[in-house]
Amino acid sequence: MDTPRITRDPTQDLVPDYNTDPDWDDFVNSCVTDDRNRDDIVKGLIDSWTARHAKTIQAWEAQLEVDREEEKRLAELRAQTAEHVRREAEKEKAEEEKKKFKPPPMDQMASIPTHSQASPLPFALEKMRKYEFVELWYFGMDGCEEARINSLAESTTGYGFAAAGDDATIAALRPLSTLTKSPKAIPDERLSFTHLSIAKTLYIHTMNEVGWPAEYIKAWAHFYTILENHHFRRIEPHGEQVLVKYQAHMRRDWYRLLLAKKPVFNVALINEDLVSKLEDDILRQMRLDSMTTVRFFLFLFISMNHLLTMSFIILSSMIFSVHMNNAHTYFAYHTCIRIRIRIRIRINTHINIAQMFFHNSHTWFHTHAGGCWDVASQGSLSRSATFNT
Repeated sequence: MDTPRITRDPTQDLVPDYNTDPDWDDFVNSCVTDDRNRDDIVKGLIDSWTARHAKTIQAWEAQLEVDREEEKRLAELRAQTAEHVRREAEKEKAEEEKKKFKPPPMDQMASIPTHSQASPLPFALEKMRKYEFVELWYFGMDGCEEARINSLAESTTGYGFAAAGDDATIAALRPLSTLTKSPKAIPDERLSFTHLSIAKTLYIHTMNEVGWPAEYIKAWAHFYTILENHHFRRIEPHGEQVLVKYQAHMRRDWYRLLLAKKPVFNVALINEDLVSKLEDDILRQMRLDSMTTVRFFLFLFISMNHLLTMSFIILSSMIFSVHMNNAHTYFAYHTCIRIRIRIRIRINTHINIAQMFFHNSHTWFHTHAGGCWDVASQGSLSRSATFNT
């Protein structure tokens, strides 16, 4: 059991006056016996009080010593806390000083550079850091120009929540500029080969900047070098379009494997079979587009011919409804005949030109595509050695 705490200083206490104090008189008298007189009782009470008082003084002094030790410990603790707070304040102040913008020195001999350093939008950089697919447009001239224009406004775009962590179960605050896709972005399939050639340089450079593995960077750089020198670039007018479509198809498949955390293929190994397949698809689409255009103009010319013929018939009927002996009516009739002949000649000329174009388009596909696509009786597409007009 804990000793009760002494709440007042006992050193100032005085021994009670057992002999004359009325409060003790009855008690002292009650203790008197034949063997012990009043003086003996008073002396015993004084001795007993003195012994208890001495123990109380001893306990008081021990309590004071404990209090002094505790006060010393608390003082040291307060000093340590104050020192810790001071150091933390100094550390925070130092961090604030580091974050505080410090204007760099001015180069008195330098002027604005002729060519500014290209950099993609923060959205594209964030995608690259996460190894996620992003359109090659962001690394071309248009994407870099948008990044340059919006660069000074990034600090005021605000923040938004985005998934973070390997399992994407953590929500983290990110600048909206890293989460917002540009509405001007163009899919890879719709880029020109010139745009692709320009964008791939910054694309490879960004891989290195965000810390991609060296084997990835080397493979992609080799791939674009092969693409630049591929023999399909000499095939007009669709060769470069085939290579652009191959690049878009290949990039999406590569990133799909990367996102699924599966082994990725070597992009520098060109799949020529896939290139040929994509060429066939493009040629087939070009042929269908050409046929649609030719048929439209043929239909337009034939419709005009029928319309003018019907107009002539109506006009002739109106003329013959008047008396034939009228010289003016006879002259008007022959005028209509001459106009009709001229119109028919011009329309037939246009139809012949359209038919010629129709035939030449078939010949072009036979020469460049090595055949054509025919619809088999089963409804499937098959290659034909000759073009059947």
